[in-house]
Amino acid sequence: MKKIVALTDLSDQSRQAAEAAVMLSGKLNANLILFNTFVSQPVLPEYGGNPWAVEELIWADEGKEKLEFLKEQLDPLVDALPTADHHASIDCRQGMGNLGPQIKELISKEPVEMIVMGARTGSAWEHILMGSDTVSVINHTDRPVLIIPERHPLKPLKKVTIATDLDDADIKAVHYLTRLGRLFNFHIEIVNVKL
Repeated sequence: MKKIVALTDLSDQSRQAAEAAVMLSGKLNANLILFNTFVSQPVLPEYGGNPWAVEELIWADEGKEKLEFLKEQLDPLVDALPTADHHASIDCRQGMGNLGPQIKELISKEPVEMIVMGARTGSAWEHILMGSDTVSVINHTDRPVLIIPERHPLKPLKKVTIATDLDDADIKAVHYLTRLGRLFNFHIEIVNVKL
């Protein structure tokens, strides 16, 4: 069965994205994977008792608990979907390492239809220093990535606009959006852009 991956850093913004993934799962006949990842702290062998290793284990355990709590909050939304819609099962997963490579590995093992994530938060300076998870995910996948803007939950779609130079990848995207348009009953506006 197809899967939608809802990326979460366990913030309110990512919860909003997970709620959007529930709504999408009903129409796309897909189950959900709630996915959270964290970056491991390097530990040198001579510092085996380093507190970082303990903090990492505590963080991983807390992350699992928070993922399960998020799942419990999403279950009523799944139950509230229309009877005709698919009622997704929700699987909680954690990874260790940078998000982009983790997503690439997940996609190689699972039939992922789409990735849903919250828009970036934080200042531009933080993204220069730490990098952008959004860019990393997009660079490591060939699946559609839906980015939910902060404080703007996904509403019923009426019109979707795609800017395209009509290359082969964009034509595939138009076909995909056409399929989604039939499922969600929205109009597609195609804007031809030439650089």
